[in-house]
Amino acid sequence: MKRIAEGNRAILVHSHFTTFDLEAAFVARKLGMPVFWHIHSDFGEENYIGRKIKDFIKWRLIASYYIDTIIGVSDLVVEQALKRGAPITKCYAIYNGIDVGRLINVHTELSKESLRHYLGIGKESRVILMFGWSPWLKGVDIAIEALELLSLRINTSIVLIVVAEENRLRAAGLDVNNPMVKVVQPTEEIERFYSIADIFISPSRHEGFPYSIGEAILFGLPVVSSDLQQVKKFYCQAKGFITFKNGDPRDLAKAIEHVLNLSPATLHSYAQYNRALFEEKLSIKRWCKEIIDLYRAAI
Repeated sequence: MKRIAEGNRAILVHSHFTTFDLEAAFVARKLGMPVFWHIHSDFGEENYIGRKIKDFIKWRLIASYYIDTIIGVSDLVVEQALKRGAPITKCYAIYNGIDVGRLINVHTELSKESLRHYLGIGKESRVILMFGWSPWLKGVDIAIEALELLSLRINTSIVLIVVAEENRLRAAGLDVNNPMVKVVQPTEEIERFYSIADIFISPSRHEGFPYSIGEAILFGLPVVSSDLQQVKKFYCQAKGFITFKNGDPRDLAKAIEHVLNLSPATLHSYAQYNRALFEEKLSIKRWCKEIIDLYRAAI
């Protein structure tokens, strides 16, 4: 990291996620430049003795003396960092930004029918989309159980697309051969999957701030999410955004069924309303401005 910073004439170090936080802190200080930590995930409720020791070292010592700025992707993430000892004067909440134009433009270019045909999904099937890179964290098991419950209550054909590495799902003990579940490999062209979906679900057990929900909303999809505090707080004004009790597949099944019963006209009106409401709130330009303002203050 030191060699990269020197070779590129860096003027600050900004680490994302926790893997490189400590290295970033020490390298930046050695080179005499500001250092930023960016927290993307919540900390959960674990509070064992080993965690307390780590928190004391990282947040009360290193963060206090070595770190210039700590950015959390939601108010809750910042609150959790403060509880663990982060200095309040260095913490800021900046919600993630999304390339809004990319999503809206692609929405008009992709053929929903051709993509469904490519994946072997019938025209009459209702498609539910979710991401499952970390199966337990993202609640893939909750989604599959909800899907099975839902199939007993409705006559409509339903397909759950899980964007994830299949080997991770198998390692988690999940049935990837379930005929109602279609596992697809992650890709940079993730907007293709939004294009063929009828509903986006986020049954995550824990999240920092899921920008995938924002992407789905801007793409015009109704969203069903676990009732995480920070998610509800930001998206509560969205129409067609429904929450269910975290970890409860029965409640998730009911929420999905409710959305499936909404008329196309209602969903269209929701999509138009949500784009107008969230296009600026979630724009990458807004995110860049807020980040650059902090950079300027630190340099």
